[in-house]
Amino acid sequence: MNQLNWRLHLVVLVAVALFVVSLFLPAITCQHRAARVGLDVLSTGWAGLLMLDPRWYANPMALVLVYRLLFVKTAGFNPVLGVLILFCAILSPLPSMACGGGAGGPEASVGLEPGGFLWMVSMITIAICGLGKGRAPEEGVETLVVEEKS
Repeated sequence: MNQLNWRLHLVVLVAVALFVVSLFLPAITCQHRAARVGLDVLSTGWAGLLMLDPRWYANPMALVLVYRLLFVKTAGFNPVLGVLILFCAILSPLPSMACGGGAGGPEASVGLEPGGFLWMVSMITIAICGLGKGRAPEEGVETLVVEEKS
């Protein structure tokens, strides 16, 4: 494994570790209730698409991108996933309807807690890794050099 791949793998694994830690910390603050833990937000966030809130979908996209960064040799659609994840992560400080209000109605969140910020950092880190080359060429691979004729 060359030096660039080693560093990329380390950064991706640190981002995954931050994501795992974020699941056990308070993630969002609700208006009339205590903060919700990241694991709770992860388990119910898929319903956000029903309210036109696609932020939760950064999680499965990040899972695919992490797999591709660690195990797939070609960049493929890594930059596309990176842009989509970055878009979702940047939207996360905005209020969402992730808090259950009284009588089962939705209630808006009013801010992020430490787990929410860790989630943002992990998603942004994974996205930036995907926006890069994805993976460096393997050692020993020849490249085509085009020379100009004078």
